This record gives sequence, C-alpha cells and structure tokens, in this order.
Amino acid sequence: MKILARNRKIFYTNYEMVFYALDGDRKFVFPCNDYGELDSDSMTVEEMQFFEDCISKNVGVSDPVVEETSKSFIASAIGVCDVCINQVVIDSARNMCSGCGSEYDYHGHSLDRLPLVS
Repeated sequence: MKILARNRKIFYTNYEMVFYALDGDRKFVFPCNDYGELDSDSMTVEEMQFFEDCISKNVGVSDPVVEETSKSFIASAIGVCDVCINQVVIDSARNMCSGCGSEYDYHGHSLDRLPLVS
C-alpha cells in the first residue's frame, strides 16, 4: 500500500458568543467568528429566536462575551489499495478496502493471507 497521507494532529480555534444567566450557573452559547459576528447560517430557527431573546434582554442574561477555545483531533492516514487502487482510511488495527475487501494494518501492511503451498 502506498500511503497518501500519514495520520496527523489538526489544531483549530473555535469562537462562541456566550451569554451568562444572571440567576445561576447556566450559559447560552452561539457560534460566531473571532470578531463576535454571529454565524446564523449554522443555527436553527429556534436557536435564532433564542439568540434574539438574549440580545433584547427578554431573558435574564449578561452582555455577550466572545470566548475562544483551542481544540484538536487526529486525522486518519489514507492509503491506496494495492489490489484495486481505491483509497483506504487507516485508523485502526484492521482496515478494509471498500472496493475489494483487502485488509491492511495500522501501518498500511497487507493482512491478506497468502495462499498455502502444497
């Protein structure tokens, strides 16, 4: 198997507009960019209505603050099947090609058994 991409750690930053409830430990979180501009495209109608309630102070909340969180995840390795040249995601001890059923280990080595010699 030829490895197209090794597994790697991906880092990204997430921004959220947060309103803290004045009467307790609750907080109301809405997606935004690093400038605090609301990402309304990713919100449902109900979430938009609740956001409007928070902005207009119809609910007991603080002024909004923008909070930044750093997150990461491991992106799986990708290889090319030796048999049928389909791409195979390599993310476990046994990885199967969806095209032909060939199996590969975590390093991209074939796990298919060789025929017995008589």
